[in-house]
Amino acid sequence: MAMTSRERMLTALDNKRPDRLPCQVHGWMDYYLKTYLGGADWYKANRRLGFDYAIYVSPTYRYEPETLEK
Repeated sequence: MAMTSRERMLTALDNKRPDRLPCQVHGWMDYYLKTYLGGADWYKANRRLGFDYAIYVSPTYRYEPETLEK
């Protein structure tokens, strides 16, 4: 049975052997999606090519109001 993207990545990070090498694209160029993948969005492109999903999040910066004063 094939691993999920999450299982595959966690297995590789644990220095063990996943069912296959985790593979992902950090970002798709709109031109490529429109021209070569029929206008697919990022999720459809990943699914079509068998790539793993990765969700990138940025940290939330919170500051106390007094620290922002000059």
